[in-house]
Amino acid sequence: MKRNACLTYVAAATSLALAAPVASAETMMVGHGFSPTHFIAKDLTEPWMACVEEGTGKALTFDYYPSGQIAAAAATLDALNTGLLNVSTVSIGYVTNKLPLNGISMLPNMGETSKQMVAAYRTALDEIPEMSEELRANGFKTLVINLFPPYQILGRSDPIDTAAKFEGRLIRTAGSANTLTIRELGASPVEMPAADIYIALERGTVDAALLGLSSIKSYSLQELLKSISANGQFGSFTTLLAMDLEDYEALSEETRAVVDECSLKIEADVAKLMDDEQKSLLDEFGAMGITIYRYSDEELATLAERMKGVEEDFVTRLEARGIAAAKVGEAYKKILAETPTFAE
Repeated sequence: MKRNACLTYVAAATSLALAAPVASAETMMVGHGFSPTHFIAKDLTEPWMACVEEGTGKALTFDYYPSGQIAAAAATLDALNTGLLNVSTVSIGYVTNKLPLNGISMLPNMGETSKQMVAAYRTALDEIPEMSEELRANGFKTLVINLFPPYQILGRSDPIDTAAKFEGRLIRTAGSANTLTIRELGASPVEMPAADIYIALERGTVDAALLGLSSIKSYSLQELLKSISANGQFGSFTTLLAMDLEDYEALSEETRAVVDECSLKIEADVAKLMDDEQKSLLDEFGAMGITIYRYSDEELATLAERMKGVEEDFVTRLEARGIAAAKVGEAYKKILAETPTFAE
């Protein structure tokens, strides 16, 4: 474990060195940029820590710093690499310059449910070496994979319920594939972290936001929204819970087994939560007076045709950098096609 990563661990080790020779607990620093009420905190990170602590008999424990106390959402990969944190989230859309191939998971029409997209991504990391090596090259071990159900359009005014209504709109995106998607639809993408959406909607800096429904209440966006799409296929956003690779490999075999088991359990639990919540949230927001709308089959076909350019543009940009995006894209789509939607 990096010596500058865990002052609490150093202190504990020093104290124990003066005591009788007993097995010492190891403490890791865990932090991310999400608020304690965000599902990444309360439904993913916190249950994962509890599972690992219980499974190891507290041989591995954690000091926890949410809300960007140590690193903002876009800076967590650097925090892992420099040893400020041992465990953190890595949001692919914020670091596509370092993890470009893994951005394939966020393209539109890359899955219908969170369970399907998470399962496909997990398989891809096992079967597509270019994707897994990209993560290892950035010095971390992937623990939990999270992908939202397909993103929807959250508007501050009337529904953007036809392809024509995207023209001239300013729509918030999280970067990378989300940005390409909005551009292909004829709107102007405005990249910003989710934490900035409320103010942008309130001030009219953006007309709408591309976001997962599960994040709406975390940022109190329901206070401002007037319309939400229900069946768009606008891509997703990938966030990984990750551990510094050196720290992971330094764990005992028994502790790694617990970490891996807890990671897969929480991963499955959160994917199911995402899909179940997608349905209930639409009902809840509709009851608040927010207009919930569905694209007609004709409009879905038109939108899909416009969004074909997203993957083409994505591949072209990466291939120009000498990155094998075409090969990885085809392999990923094959895995996705073989992965059931798990839709109920």
